[in-house]
Amino acid sequence: MFKINTRDGLTIKADLSDEEQAREIIRRLKDRKYQEGITGISVVRNCTGKFRCPSCNKATEFVCSRCGNATRDAVCGIGAQYSISRPIGIPGVFYQIEAVAPDREARIRGGEKIICFAGDIKMVLMSHIAQPAARITLSKTGKRRYNPFVD
Repeated sequence: MFKINTRDGLTIKADLSDEEQAREIIRRLKDRKYQEGITGISVVRNCTGKFRCPSCNKATEFVCSRCGNATRDAVCGIGAQYSISRPIGIPGVFYQIEAVAPDREARIRGGEKIICFAGDIKMVLMSHIAQPAARITLSKTGKRRYNPFVD
């Protein structure tokens, strides 16, 4: 789930797994005026984890005391929010958001990604599924001459 904050005080929640909502968000992100009004984008993630046996450290089955269903994954109700705010004093800021599907064969964990182009710098924030931390990559790419996402 993404949260997009704008200069006029609005916060838009975007879930890219919903096809109609994804089309609307991509349409908005293609608009230069809308891009100029973005003050920050966040990834909101609910924590999921695996139960491990304290003695042997193997993943164990969790059994619900109410219904008796067993599972290896559980949701603890705690979450995390990772944000990229608009850089100050850097012209040409452009945001992209992306949902990365997991693929075991290609060893891709999946998750949600925010890409921020600011001047000649690219910042990527990747929040992986079922992992409490995020990876941030910062690279100098040079000035963008062409943006395929803007008409």
